[in-house]
Amino acid sequence: MEVETIGLNKSTDKKKLMDQKMLDYCQELVILNYMYEQKMLTKEEMLAVKQTIKNSYNIFT
Repeated sequence: MEVETIGLNKSTDKKKLMDQKMLDYCQELVILNYMYEQKMLTKEEMLAVKQTIKNSYNIFT
């Protein structure tokens, strides 16, 4: 029974970590979008920062 509980905890911890990373990623994109809409960044700057953010979270699309 303990083995199943340990496995479940690892799975739950991994999901929590993934959820937190996804939340962090989304928050960064929202901030980036706000800065672009407020004309704080050019389109080229926004795209460069967006690519950097994607790379930092290992998202390749």
